[in-house]
Amino acid sequence: MKTSNSFLTLGETMVELAPVEGSLYKRGFAGDTLNTAWYLRACLPGDWTVGYVTALGDDPLSSEMTAFIQDHGIDTTSIRYVSGKACGLYLIALQEGERSFSYWRDSSAARQLVDDPDWLKAAIKKADNLFLSGISIAILSPQDRGTLMGILQDFLSQGGEISFDPNFRPKLWENKKTSREWLEKFAGLSTTVLPSFDDERDLFGDASPADTCIRYRDLGIREVVVKNSSQPVTYCRSDNIHVMPISDVARPKDSTGAGDSFNGAYLASVALGHSQEQAIKNAISLSAQVINTEGALMPMSEVRTSSWSGSLV
Repeated sequence: MKTSNSFLTLGETMVELAPVEGSLYKRGFAGDTLNTAWYLRACLPGDWTVGYVTALGDDPLSSEMTAFIQDHGIDTTSIRYVSGKACGLYLIALQEGERSFSYWRDSSAARQLVDDPDWLKAAIKKADNLFLSGISIAILSPQDRGTLMGILQDFLSQGGEISFDPNFRPKLWENKKTSREWLEKFAGLSTTVLPSFDDERDLFGDASPADTCIRYRDLGIREVVVKNSSQPVTYCRSDNIHVMPISDVARPKDSTGAGDSFNGAYLASVALGHSQEQAIKNAISLSAQVINTEGALMPMSEVRTSSWSGSLV
């Protein structure tokens, strides 16, 4: 079993264009796995290492993105650079606090994340805990998905643990059948799965969050936590299914990154020894604040000084 205090997240980070006043947009850097790394870094003590594994291009924006990640305390030594490629981009549209996205990612360097398997295996070997999402695997070719599965199986055999958010994005997949097959394969490697019920209902036809819990539990997963927007969180560990209500929250200003902040706070809390119930409470509390922040990333200083953060101590 590994002994160092370390987390890695693996996936694609992108340029984010978020609406501000009028027809103007504010540029930032985000992406589901980077967002989770951001909140892990904000929630974990300084003696923990949080790193990011991805592939970027050799363009100026990729260099700026690396500097941005590093300047916020996230280790960048596991980033690989691909000549002639660039980072992807997405634009946020908001309507009553709910977001929709337009993407430009066909030439994203992250699609070549698995092109050097030896590099990737060495990169993730550094950590105890690895987080990835359905987007992390959806952007890969079927062959690369299989290669990544083999690398993760080696990681598990060396004592690592994997957390997974299925984060289904239909436009990234060939079809629903393919996405179901791959998402369940990667979920089956995981200790913890953090799905969103809307995605699971759409993809698997689950009638309730409890059905989602049971389906993943039956794959042998130890912890399942089902997010459901402003509705109660359904969770299970072993055979028991529980529901945790969410207090009434104001209409969100911007729900971008809410699920990612939940993931980061939950995983940080569990890593620090909190019960599953307390970890969910911490995650609910942080995500309730994030939905009132523009863009995906709440400033780390605000995360660390907000009222809920004392519960991590």
